Amino acid sequence: MVRGSGIFASGWGAQRAAVYGVPEAELGAFYAQRTLLKQEVLPEHVAAAVFVLTSGELSRTTGLHVPVDSGVAAAFQR
Repeated sequence: MVRGSGIFASGWGAQRAAVYGVPEAELGAFYAQRTLLKQEVLPEHVAAAVFVLTSGELSRTTGLHVPVDSGVAAAFQR
């Protein structure tokens, strides 16, 4: 997730974009291409996951891990 993320504050996004040779505005799309779903993760996608987890629909679920990352294979649970 790039849009709205504090991780890219203080020029870090510009540095990453320079390393990869892409415009900073396209950094999110660039990272999306490195995922299995090839889709950018935006704040509203994270909010949707939080909504489901807090809505009561999963009230009998414990110890849940819900990655909202568009499929980063290196982050899969082992």
